[in-house]
Amino acid sequence: MRKIIFFTILFLFISLFYTVFFPVKSHKLEDFKINSIIDVTSAPIQDANIDGYYQSSNECGYFSIKSGMIHRFLSPEEDIFVQANSYGYITYSKYGNFISLFSNTGKKLKDVGTLAYPYISSELPMFYAIKTNGSGFSMWTMNGDKLFGEINYSSIVTSISTDKLGNTLASNLDGKTYLYSPKGKTVYTLNSSGSKVNFAKSNAFDVENDYFAITSGLYPETIEIFSKKTGIPVLKFETSSNFTYKTLLEFNNKRLYYETESALAYFDIKNKKNGKFDFKGELREVKFDPKGNILISSSDSNTSRYYLSVYSPTNILYYYKEFDTQTDNFNFIGENSFYFRIKNYIVKISKNA
Repeated sequence: MRKIIFFTILFLFISLFYTVFFPVKSHKLEDFKINSIIDVTSAPIQDANIDGYYQSSNECGYFSIKSGMIHRFLSPEEDIFVQANSYGYITYSKYGNFISLFSNTGKKLKDVGTLAYPYISSELPMFYAIKTNGSGFSMWTMNGDKLFGEINYSSIVTSISTDKLGNTLASNLDGKTYLYSPKGKTVYTLNSSGSKVNFAKSNAFDVENDYFAITSGLYPETIEIFSKKTGIPVLKFETSSNFTYKTLLEFNNKRLYYETESALAYFDIKNKKNGKFDFKGELREVKFDPKGNILISSSDSNTSRYYLSVYSPTNILYYYKEFDTQTDNFNFIGENSFYFRIKNYIVKISKNA
C-alpha cells in the first residue's frame, strides 16, 4: 500500500514538473527553476506566515511557500461567491441579504446585512458594497466597520479605485468621475468629453499619490492624467483602442500602463515618452514587482493556449512560456521569483543565482 501511494505521488510530481518545465514553448529555460510546489488540497497549517494567496469566483486560499497551505475556502454552493485580498475574504450570494467577512486564516469576523455585492479594489483592508443595480456604493473595512454611507447616482458605476490613504475614485457610465475623501466627501467632479461615445470605463491612482488617471470614450478612446492636488488635467492623449468595457489602467514607477489589443502600452510621465510590451492573445493579468519588472498573463480562446511573459522595465524579455493548461493567479514573490496556480498546485519559480 505504501508503495502504491509513493508511486502515485511520484507520478503526480513528474506530471506537474513536465507541464511546467516542458510546456508548448519556452524561453531561456535554463535561467529558472521550480523553487516550491504546494498542493492546494493539502491539510492546512495555521501557524505559518502568509506569503501569497489565490482566488477565483468561488474559491480562495492562503499559503506559505515554506510550510504549505494555511487556509482554503471552497464554495459549498454554486450561488456562493468570494472576493479576496491578502487581508481576508468575503463570501456572498447574488440573491442573499448579507455578506460574510473572514480573516485570511478563515476566522469569521462578521456578517453584514446588505443587498449589495462586495468589491475589493486593492491590497488594502477595505472593500466597497456596490448596489445590485450598480447605481451606488458604500465603503467598509475588512472587519465590517462602515467608513462612509451609501453614495447614489442616476448612472451606473463602471470603475472604482482606492489609494493608500483611503481616497476613492468612482467612474460612471455617464462619463463622470468623482474623487471622494476617506470620509466620503466629494473632492472633485470630472467630466469625460471629446469622443463620439462618452463614458468613463477605468480609473487609477498613482502609488506616490501625485496623479490619478481616467480612461474614457469610444472613437476615440482617451486617457487623461490629472494632478491629485489640484484636479487639473496635466495630459490627455488618444489610444489606438476602442474597448467597450473596463480595461487595465495602472501606475507603476512613474509610468501609466494601459491595455491595447496586442500590447501593454505605457506613458512615461517623467521622461514624456511612450512604450509598450507585447503579448499574445487577450490580456488576463498584469503584475509588477518593486523594481518595475512586469509579469503579463494572456490567453487565446481559439487555441486554448495560455501565455506567460516576464519583462524588465527596459523591455527585455527574460522569461516566456506557452501552456495548454489553464494557469492563473500570477504574482511576484520576493526577488526574482513569482508564483502561479496550475490545476490544484501553486508553483513558485525562481531565477538561478
